Amino acid sequence: MLGSASASPDMRILRGGSWIYVPRNCRSAFRDWDHPDARNQYGGFRVCCLSQPRSIFTRIFQRIFSMKHDLNTLIPMVQVPSGSFLMGSPPDEKGRYADEGPQHQVTLESFLMGRTPITQAQWLVVAQLPMVTHYLNPDPSLFKGDDRPVEKVSWFDAVEFCARLSQATGRAFSLPSEAQWEYACRAGTTTPFSFGETINPKHANFNSNATTPVGSFPANAWGLYDMNGNIWEWCADHWHDSYNGAPADGSAWVDVDDTLGKCSGASCAAALGTADPASAVRPPGSATTRPTSLTSLGSASAAQDDTLGKYVGASFAAAPGSSLPTPAARPPGSAAPSRPASATTLVSASLASSPDMRVLRTVMARARAELAAKPPTDKDQEETK
Repeated sequence: MLGSASASPDMRILRGGSWIYVPRNCRSAFRDWDHPDARNQYGGFRVCCLSQPRSIFTRIFQRIFSMKHDLNTLIPMVQVPSGSFLMGSPPDEKGRYADEGPQHQVTLESFLMGRTPITQAQWLVVAQLPMVTHYLNPDPSLFKGDDRPVEKVSWFDAVEFCARLSQATGRAFSLPSEAQWEYACRAGTTTPFSFGETINPKHANFNSNATTPVGSFPANAWGLYDMNGNIWEWCADHWHDSYNGAPADGSAWVDVDDTLGKCSGASCAAALGTADPASAVRPPGSATTRPTSLTSLGSASAAQDDTLGKYVGASFAAAPGSSLPTPAARPPGSAAPSRPASATTLVSASLASSPDMRVLRTVMARARAELAAKPPTDKDQEETK
């Protein structure tokens, strides 16, 4: 919805809110859309994978391409249990939009989901794997940091990432379906946020000026980080303006029988450029009208008493001549919430001190050195212009 009042024919789903948004738009049920070609500093993604043993194909691939690390352990995954949940928000939930209903029961099989959004270090490694469909910029993000989420990546870029990782590991990595994403975000809860009825700056990165390192805030009950705020996350589904007719099995809701498939967790090693779905336009007179731009979204949110949290969001309209928001004003006399100064000052279950992140930093340093030593091709230079 980043700048559009209604969905055009081929929009894709975004979930989770972002660093620039206020609490209302970081709720577990909040939905958004954007064009699959869109790249901006608000959007990233995380991956899913079917629960299956590692393939011997990985060792063969690594030998052929002289890989010095195990791609199966590049992205720490969390086992999401099978179960059922009520998807969407109830009519009386504060801040609810009409497209979050009707609530409907969804039953899902167990699957694996990335513990955090994909980081810039992880992106760099996969961007150097053999291309499946199109070139990936190895360093696309505005807010630099190895442990920060990658941003300024399109839906097509995210699908290419999954395709390369699937090809390299022999496993079916994909974007999550919208149902998988919300089920994992809620982690058994029915409240507006996985933390409860309200949210504050101790819970998540929202209404701020930049992304934060992944894992800088507490995980939900299933061990997943940054499900509310920090970065928008692409889902596999096409946009629909309600849940009428939505799948009940947790699969991605697509309007054409494309290679994303109706199977939950189906491989993203898919041919791109499939037919577009019919336009999904919000019904006139909806109970809640979405703002038409990020600026109006910020202003409208600030004008309301944002009682979803104990923190009232101030306008984050961009400063004149700047594409980035100005610092959000805080109530007089209130102390500014303390944010971790680095990835080493996270919550007690800090990802920064885990073996996964230490290995990842080593892998990232090696990959970056290899990339710097490799002269760019004419095609690479053309793609980065």
